Amino acid sequence: MEYEIKHIDSTNVIGILSKYATMQDAQQGLPKAWEAFNNSDKPEELKALSNAVTSDKKSVADLHPYTLPEGDYIVADAIGPLPYTLQKTTEQLYNPNFLSDLGYRHRDAPGIELYPHGNTQVDDYVAQVWVPIEN
Repeated sequence: MEYEIKHIDSTNVIGILSKYATMQDAQQGLPKAWEAFNNSDKPEELKALSNAVTSDKKSVADLHPYTLPEGDYIVADAIGPLPYTLQKTTEQLYNPNFLSDLGYRHRDAPGIELYPHGNTQVDDYVAQVWVPIEN
């Protein structure tokens, strides 16, 4: 798997909050959460609040502001139809042995999934998984 290490500054975002106790819970719950999101009016609300991918808005009904802390992320492309390729890439990046072999461990911060516009079911669709890491 190809990956790169990226550093982000503290960044304000706003969106839907989804918390899961385990990776298995997340992999079962996130596709359902995305389906509910896409079938709601939330995508248009977020577009209206957005300053690109970030937002300086403090609060909106059912949307949660959050400050992503400054830090490093390991970033990898998930190429192919969703959700399978995203889940596979996420499992690999969150594997403690994979991170440890690279000299990193998981940092206590939210992970990020990036979904560019396009057909998420085609073989050449490229999403990204960002996993917070530290030495």
